[in-house]
Amino acid sequence: MLFCVWVKIVFRERATRLKYFFKERSGNRRICHICQNWLPVCSSLFSPQEQRTNYEEPSTNNQQPTTRMFLYNVTITVDLDTHEDWARWMRDTHIPDVMSTGMFISYRMSRLIGHEHVDSEIYTVQYLVKDMAHLRRYQEEFAPELQRQHRERYDGKFAAFRTVMEVIDHNEKI
Repeated sequence: MLFCVWVKIVFRERATRLKYFFKERSGNRRICHICQNWLPVCSSLFSPQEQRTNYEEPSTNNQQPTTRMFLYNVTITVDLDTHEDWARWMRDTHIPDVMSTGMFISYRMSRLIGHEHVDSEIYTVQYLVKDMAHLRRYQEEFAPELQRQHRERYDGKFAAFRTVMEVIDHNEKI
């Protein structure tokens, strides 16, 4: 079911919907080109107006709903002269503070290799969240203060953008 997706990626407060491998559309349902299953349109990622016009739970879908999880992805470009201190602060302070909110299940911090930026390093931090309600609560209650602390410490030394992705499939064996 890897290809059965309806994804909304949020980038800098603008939203773009992407659909992959859908063979046909019938009202508010899609047929996956790969497995031929009917798929409901994901309602929690759409605005209230989009939900009214685009979402209706299909009554013919006999499959049990699966638990949907999401990744809150933060991509950060950090100046080369600061990145080691920044990475240490993220591991020792910021990420533990984010995880202590109780809104996320786990996280993964990575560094991009082989990029073309000679004066900076690029990192991603991906937080696994159980549902959109937990993510919204994090963004409303906790993120403003945590982002303020980050800005105060590294102002002018980084650029960040955030995306939200739906987890389609995973196999955690590290």
